[in-house]
Amino acid sequence: MMIQMLNSITDKLKKILEKDEIKFLDSSCGDMFWMPEFLASRSDVIFTGYDLDEGNIESNRKKFSDKPWNFKVWFQKLIPKKIRQIHKYIFSFSAT
Repeated sequence: MMIQMLNSITDKLKKILEKDEIKFLDSSCGDMFWMPEFLASRSDVIFTGYDLDEGNIESNRKKFSDKPWNFKVWFQKLIPKKIRQIHKYIFSFSAT
């Protein structure tokens, strides 16, 4: 369900913004439980995953080293400025 919804949002945003590709920032990306399935089907998404846990970031970098996905550690003091510089749209999903 989450992947279907994210596909729909991606398609709608691309149409509204008249873009062939769209940047996604996933904060916090965690262990990337379901996101790889979505990303594997989308060559039009430029993905960056952020997390406060350096262990998650290192694990994701190793696990997905063959993918064009970026992973970075959030540092609290950098969040506001960095978000404005890197991404225009931020989506926050929480699955509970």
